[in-house]
Amino acid sequence: MKRKISLVLMLALLLVGCGNGAKDEQEAFVGTYPADFISIAPLADVSANTKMVLRNMHEGIYKYKTDGSLEPGVAEKIDITSEDPFIVFDIVLKDNVKFHNGKDLTSEDVKYSYERLAGMIDGITPEMVAGSGYFHQILNGEDEGFNKGKIEIIDDTHLKVYCDNSYGVLTTMHTLADGLLVPSDYSEDEQSTHPVGVGPYEFIEYDEGDHITMQAFEDYYGNVPNVKNMEFRKYADASTLPIAFENGEIDSISLNNENYDRIKEEGYEISEGLSNDVRVLYMNQREGELFSNKDLRYAVNYAIDKEKMLNSISNGRGAILYSHLTPVLKDYYNGDLKDFFTYDIEKSKEYLAKAGYENGLDVVIKTVAENEMEQDMVALMIEDLAKVGINAKNDPIPWNTYYEEVYKGFNYDMAILNVVGYPDPSRVLSRYESTAKGNMPGLKSEEFDRILKEAQETVDQNEAALKYKELQKILTEEAVGVFTIDPGISTATSKKYTGYESYPFAFVDISLIERK
Repeated sequence: MKRKISLVLMLALLLVGCGNGAKDEQEAFVGTYPADFISIAPLADVSANTKMVLRNMHEGIYKYKTDGSLEPGVAEKIDITSEDPFIVFDIVLKDNVKFHNGKDLTSEDVKYSYERLAGMIDGITPEMVAGSGYFHQILNGEDEGFNKGKIEIIDDTHLKVYCDNSYGVLTTMHTLADGLLVPSDYSEDEQSTHPVGVGPYEFIEYDEGDHITMQAFEDYYGNVPNVKNMEFRKYADASTLPIAFENGEIDSISLNNENYDRIKEEGYEISEGLSNDVRVLYMNQREGELFSNKDLRYAVNYAIDKEKMLNSISNGRGAILYSHLTPVLKDYYNGDLKDFFTYDIEKSKEYLAKAGYENGLDVVIKTVAENEMEQDMVALMIEDLAKVGINAKNDPIPWNTYYEEVYKGFNYDMAILNVVGYPDPSRVLSRYESTAKGNMPGLKSEEFDRILKEAQETVDQNEAALKYKELQKILTEEAVGVFTIDPGISTATSKKYTGYESYPFAFVDISLIERK
């Protein structure tokens, strides 16, 4: 059933240009997204396609720079101290921060926002805040091995947040950066139909299956965006995007091999870099599953030609990956794993026979139907696997179904997933902890769990980096999946605009763009 959620601007029709809600008549910047959002409420959806759009409406006490580093957001001042077993964040808020509904941001709102994400508010289930990261661990205290944190309100703009110190300062800072702030007196039902935050853009309308619109928030505490109106439209068929871009129907496009050279030659401004996302062919290694056989997982890894994939998908732009971290996080990235799994058909056949499948086998690879790149990738994988005797079949299913059945339910043998990148290596790698909800392959490794905890608790980041490199080595040795490529990001924008920059995680930041 189709939903339509809209902001009725009747006053704006009478009072054009006067106050909040009066829509600027400037032409809208038009972007795209491929699949419907599971929810538009803050941090209710883990999908990269959702986060890249909705981040425009929200911020926290920290905000990200385009290189992934942090700077103060709504906080005027943040002092960090240690009071074992806690890391204490002494936060003073800026005094000119407003929510989109006109309410002033107070310490009570920050407290509510963090407790909302930590599962400490009655009626708010974990599913309602599926993208909440580590908040449950650092504040709730219900998870084994974690201490219950607390939040002390000093006054309306001053508070102290006591976070369990198990993850260390860096990861906890990144967790708070992802702690999107919401009004304490605004319900989840309201957030799911008309989200309210403190970001540079405010919500106007969401027409499920069609578009979402926002406008610049004129009372934003920072610099009000130059682009006053934006609209993201759903384009489920990526093949239609180049024509739409060149016809002026949309103002940005992620380029691929088929259109990169032509678009570049036509003089469009192109922003390039790595995405920091990891495309993984996961193999379900839980007890009793087909790929609990490690030799079979090795056979698949040796069968996939990653160089051919990178050339085919992005003409060599981007990077081949060897574990679950990309070169974007250069201080933590383990480049020594390059030669662990090479493309080797004969070795793949040897491991296939060792696994007991010398005559081959049939497998199904589940993919997200709306993800055009995944469909191109799986076609190449099927071709490679056939050369060693593995008859693979693609099963494309809608994201909403994939999320429930595959991502959450682990109902699969093989599945491709684009795993969203983060600037924090702990956040990236902790998905493979034995008890992690997002542990797609079902890895159970006491060694991995121990080293992860050591890395998180290590203050010296050079020492921590060595431990994160050890973790990547374990993932590769265990062959939890085939870590394929980071195809890079090449984004072209309309000739009407300039200034677009990419982030090392899912975020299309319209506030950086300016009209020429």
